[in-house]
Amino acid sequence: MKLGIPTGRSLTVLEGAVIIAGTSIGAGILAIPVASYPLGLPLSSILLLGLGILNLLSALLLVEAMLRTKKVEHLPGLAKDYLGDWGALLISASMAFSIYGALTAYTIAGGLSLCELSVGAVPQWLGSIAYAACAALVVWGGMWWLKNAEKALFSLMLLLAAAVILIALPFASAKGTGIAFSAIPLAFGVMFFAYYAHQVIPSVGNAMRGDGRKFAKAVAFGMSFPILAYLVWNVVLVSAIPVADLDLARLGGEPVTVPLGRMAGIVAMVVGGIFALLSTFTSFAGSAYSMVDAMQDAIYQWRHAKSSRTFIIILVVAPSLLLALLSPHGFLRALDIVGFYGTGMLIGVFTPLIYLGALKNGKRKPGFAVPFGKAAAMLILAVFSAALAFKTVSLMFGWGA
Repeated sequence: MKLGIPTGRSLTVLEGAVIIAGTSIGAGILAIPVASYPLGLPLSSILLLGLGILNLLSALLLVEAMLRTKKVEHLPGLAKDYLGDWGALLISASMAFSIYGALTAYTIAGGLSLCELSVGAVPQWLGSIAYAACAALVVWGGMWWLKNAEKALFSLMLLLAAAVILIALPFASAKGTGIAFSAIPLAFGVMFFAYYAHQVIPSVGNAMRGDGRKFAKAVAFGMSFPILAYLVWNVVLVSAIPVADLDLARLGGEPVTVPLGRMAGIVAMVVGGIFALLSTFTSFAGSAYSMVDAMQDAIYQWRHAKSSRTFIIILVVAPSLLLALLSPHGFLRALDIVGFYGTGMLIGVFTPLIYLGALKNGKRKPGFAVPFGKAAAMLILAVFSAALAFKTVSLMFGWGA
């Protein structure tokens, strides 16, 4: 099946998987240990694995829905086809909230990383501006720049992640802490955020020329890798970093690389800081690119005319930069709220509803179908709806932190 004929060479399965995994692994990996350590390693690992599998299923449902649709469309277009005008409006608002919130968190973490790496010589606000400007340049360069930047940075990011784990391993030890169930809402929100990469799937599908099986393989590989990476990362860092340092990071809304650097010294600070910088940068570029694509599509459908890509990039990057400058310590809280009410809605509510609509009203036979897809969609809806309801009640009554 062909989703469209993009200019240039089609992406390979590996290239598509790298873009998806690079978009997923960003600020979330820096926050998972800080958000989930009060739950203890067994429970936090079970939650990471379970939510990762549900996220993978949701992404494959989106692939099938796209392959059942005749024309190339991003999430708002798919929602309009299968959920109506209100569905398109709601998913557009949720996507905008999710991506703008994510870009804000990435920019905060990027500015903080540059500040830490320069030992304060570069203030956080200036680091955030430089970070956002570099990411905007990659997005402006188009899919070729994005593809090559993601490939190069993702490879380096994997090496740095391995280095961080090796640095932390000698400090790792079993911790007999109790389980603080009040931490579940924050852990859920951060995990929802950490796994999300649905926004870039339509762009990857289009650039892969829509071969259904290749597209599904790229999504499956791209969404599976973060599950393993997060499990190993969380176990090692929670075991290594003292609870008191994790408490400080939680209170200050810091990425986990900051308490690691305080504990393990200058080498850990440098390696961790560079890893934090690159992991958020790949996510920023992928998310911003998909948002620019979606906004250009929406403007074209509304005005039937092309829009300035540079102007759209400014509309995408500038608000998140402003929010980051106004809230330099809002990293963890941004991931929590965006994780639930942005990415959680997109992964667990809108995507299965779009799939069910495509299953009923799709206009062509897909080149790939999810086994027991309807049952998977209903399971995802049930789990995420219950989690969203629990989060809302916890906010109303002030449970958790």
